[in-house]
Amino acid sequence: MNPDVFAGIVVALARVTVMGERLLDGDVEGHVRRSIDDFAGAFARHEALEPAVERMRGSILMLHGSRRAGRRRAYEHDKILIGELDRTIEERLLPELRKIGFGV
Repeated sequence: MNPDVFAGIVVALARVTVMGERLLDGDVEGHVRRSIDDFAGAFARHEALEPAVERMRGSILMLHGSRRAGRRRAYEHDKILIGELDRTIEERLLPELRKIGFGV
């Protein structure tokens, strides 16, 4: 397979990684960062990506839940960032993965 087909995934993943690093510090935010790293590792090792995508999406849902449950100040701080992270995964990363045949 031509390596250029992965360029869109690499770009989207880099963007997701940067956004994850910009999240506030905390347990849930750390879980998001680890799940992004897990996805990146699975991608680099040519492993099954579907489970890694599900963990990443699940961690972001957990982050949304923690924001709704409290820490209002923290939520306001990175509300835009979390939305951008969601959109980048849903509108950039997943479509790139689907283009090359992943069932995500």
